[in-house]
Amino acid sequence: MTRVSRELLGDRRGIISANTRCQHAMSLLSGLLDMRTDDPDRPIIFVTHSLGGILIKDALHKSCQPTSSPRYTPLFTSTHSILFLGTPNHGSTYARVGRSLASKICFIFRDTNSNLLRSLEYDSEILERISDDFRNTLAESESRGKRIRVASFAEELSMRGLTSPIVHTRSAFIRLPDEITETIWAHHRDLCRFGDEFDQGYNSISRRIVEFAADASVGSESERSRLRLSLEDVGLVEDVDDEDSGVARREDVQV
Repeated sequence: MTRVSRELLGDRRGIISANTRCQHAMSLLSGLLDMRTDDPDRPIIFVTHSLGGILIKDALHKSCQPTSSPRYTPLFTSTHSILFLGTPNHGSTYARVGRSLASKICFIFRDTNSNLLRSLEYDSEILERISDDFRNTLAESESRGKRIRVASFAEELSMRGLTSPIVHTRSAFIRLPDEITETIWAHHRDLCRFGDEFDQGYNSISRRIVEFAADASVGSESERSRLRLSLEDVGLVEDVDDEDSGVARREDVQV
């Protein structure tokens, strides 16, 4: 299991990527190809948080388009399943506020490229198009006998200083026919940060990963057990003493 960080948000030094959404998607595809040269056909299970989910939907759609390089096609055909954690599929009401009051709520979308932030507004045409393209891509793929399993998780809590979740359930769920949906007792940042293995969110998400891995024929029970333990290695279990600090994490995509 490998972590791929995308600079959708500013890095720890405050440096903001000027890449467009399309450029981020194509960079991700190229990076994944480079990482999979040893075994390009092994199954992929994507675990995405927040903006990372938007990126994955766009990248997978682009990977199988006639106008894209055929070298990206194996990435789509190898994709077995995707977990979306707090992905604003239909936008966030806080994105619009963020553009006008960025200094007051910068902890939500810290140092975000302003063009990307604009596309995150609730009911954004760009986000709806990405979701429509993704749904159509999955439907077409399933009609040819390839099914990609999808599980979406939504936050139940608001971050400190806010009156509602950053990404509501109506936005966190893509509205696919076979989509698995679940809510987690956590705020937006802590959807992918857990104190220990007994955390409800950890159990719900890790159980789904192990289920998908078994379905993807990862291997024996012992191998699946090692997969579960490896969740710690990629940072799904973290020290959350600063739980209420209100500082949003940079988005990560895990493969």
